Amino acid sequence: MNIAVFGATGRLGRDLLGAALARGHQVTAHSRRPVSDAAEGLTWVTGDSGQAVKDADVVLIAFGPRSPRDEPFCRIETDKVLEAMRALGK
Repeated sequence: MNIAVFGATGRLGRDLLGAALARGHQVTAHSRRPVSDAAEGLTWVTGDSGQAVKDADVVLIAFGPRSPRDEPFCRIETDKVLEAMRALGK
């Protein structure tokens, strides 16, 4: 199974990556900044959300607001992921 993970550098995101990879899934992890962590079955992407979801069977969003001022960021980024999924017919 191909899994896309957004928020992959946070605590929950890293747990999701580890669990998915341990079960033999292919994971595309999205990050706002380049990441050099390497693992078999793991691909990191930055930038366009569509690059992370294009081959995904499952999309996981593992980020959320830590304070009220984070809410606009989370809403905007979630909308970008959903827009990319719609554009790709997912």
